[in-house]
Amino acid sequence: MKHILLSLCLILIIFIVACGPSPEVIASQTATAATATAAAWTKTPTPTLTQTPTPTHTPTPTPTPTPTQTPTPIGGSGRILFITQESRTLYSLILNSMTLDGSTSVELISKTRMAEKLQKDVYRIYLLPSNDGKKVLINVCFVDDECPRSETYIAPLDLSTLVPININASVPKYVSWKWSPDNTKLIGMLSDGLGRKKGFYIVNSDGSDLKFFPSSVYESEPFFSSDDSQIYWFIGHAGLWVMNADGSNKYQVRDKGMDNAYSNELQFSPKGEKVAFETYVKGNRYLVIANSDFSNQTLFLWSESNYVYSITWSFDGQYILISGQNGNSESWGGLAYIIMKTDSGEQVSLGIPENEIWIQCGWSPDNKFVYIGNDDYLGLVDLSHPNPIDSIYRISFSKWTSCPIWLP
Repeated sequence: MKHILLSLCLILIIFIVACGPSPEVIASQTATAATATAAAWTKTPTPTLTQTPTPTHTPTPTPTPTPTQTPTPIGGSGRILFITQESRTLYSLILNSMTLDGSTSVELISKTRMAEKLQKDVYRIYLLPSNDGKKVLINVCFVDDECPRSETYIAPLDLSTLVPININASVPKYVSWKWSPDNTKLIGMLSDGLGRKKGFYIVNSDGSDLKFFPSSVYESEPFFSSDDSQIYWFIGHAGLWVMNADGSNKYQVRDKGMDNAYSNELQFSPKGEKVAFETYVKGNRYLVIANSDFSNQTLFLWSESNYVYSITWSFDGQYILISGQNGNSESWGGLAYIIMKTDSGEQVSLGIPENEIWIQCGWSPDNKFVYIGNDDYLGLVDLSHPNPIDSIYRISFSKWTSCPIWLP
């Protein structure tokens, strides 16, 4: 019995071993279980959050505004230019005051200097400084005052360069030049020496782009508009004409005071907002004040009965200095000098004696004085004086042929 039980146990053990998992499976299961147990007891670490740094704001620098240059007012430099009579010499005058007291002069351009520069004999020179005093137009005569042979140049005051203006004309070269308000152009009326107009030239201040425009005998000298973009001129009784500075878009300006009237001497105000000119209508002479586009014209009766020669605006645009033929004079040479308010037309005579001939010179930069010149000296008129002519006094220089040009 004992042997039978032992045999059954042995058979059972053999069956279990034969039918159970192999040792490799058991080893694998044991390893898996161990791994699972380890995983169950190993705590997964919480990931550390890395904070993304906030970018530092770099402020955009505010651009420093370019300071606007305040232009030096007319007269602010204390300098003027003038031309003497004896030698037609251009001087630069250093001023200590607006009344020209205590001044000293320095010669800039003379006939002798031009002869040395051109290496030619020079008979006479004619000078026209620009409004800003930086350049000068020089006409050089080589024979006599009639200038049958002449040359015209544009130059700086130091004569470092001479730019010729080459005018090819079939008539003698009598050209009356003017600078444009901004000094970038010149315009010149060509005549034949007998007063007959032939046309006018326009040229840039560097001598480039010279153009010629034919005109009729009865045309007045041309005028630049205040912004240099247009050119105006009168044609006898045909009124006022205008064209662009390049010669395009020519047309006639028609309005009261100019329709079938003889007009003359047109000048724009310093800021270009107004225009003044003389007109002759039905036996009367008027000063016309209008907007720069010739709208809103107002006619003021000219207190003298004869021609207006020149019109000069005060720097503030409130007054006009007028010189003209004295209607009460028996001689053609008698001149009248009138100050007129541009808003009311009120006119006050400077009271200059009829037998004294003066050159109208215009205004001091502060608009308080009027400068007028004759063959011997420059005169200063105090407009605040009850009788302005009584306030006139001489400024001691050599003989004058030009009025002073006030520089910025």
